[in-house]
Amino acid sequence: CSSSNESKLTYNYFKDFDINKYHIVYRDITDNIENEHTVSVATLNKEYYYEAKDLVKIIQKDNKKYTLSNQTKTYTVENIEKYEDFTYGLLPKDKKILKKYKSGKTSLYGNKLYYEEFDINDNKIRYYFKNKKLKFIKSKGKINKTIEITTINDKIKKEWFMIPEEYSLMTY
Repeated sequence: CSSSNESKLTYNYFKDFDINKYHIVYRDITDNIENEHTVSVATLNKEYYYEAKDLVKIIQKDNKKYTLSNQTKTYTVENIEKYEDFTYGLLPKDKKILKKYKSGKTSLYGNKLYYEEFDINDNKIRYYFKNKKLKFIKSKGKINKTIEITTINDKIKKEWFMIPEEYSLMTY
């Protein structure tokens, strides 16, 4: 394991990353490498979007959580005080923290990968790269998660944060 002055791939990867405007697509493979469900998460300022393909969409904004069912074309609304982080704290909110890390090479899910490991909020978080492209993020500690990254960018669609007209409100 080496320290600080190597590639700094994680820092370079996230240096222009805006925690208030991003779109990430990933598979949560914590418990099952075969998990086929892709999750799409987006944030734009203080609005949050989550979609588990073909199952559910969640929009969080204005201290409300809207849960949309794609099958029934219905949604529910609940008041919330805190927004849920659908990336489990795995994305860096403060880039300064990315300057001190350990690094090495390992094999993960059949891939030979370079990693950089950080201590963030009582978690050891490893960012795994193949050919300088982020492939996996793995956390151990308070949060134990492994995600396989498909996409991270800042391409946001405003309609993600709106309830489609054909959806009707379910009340209890």
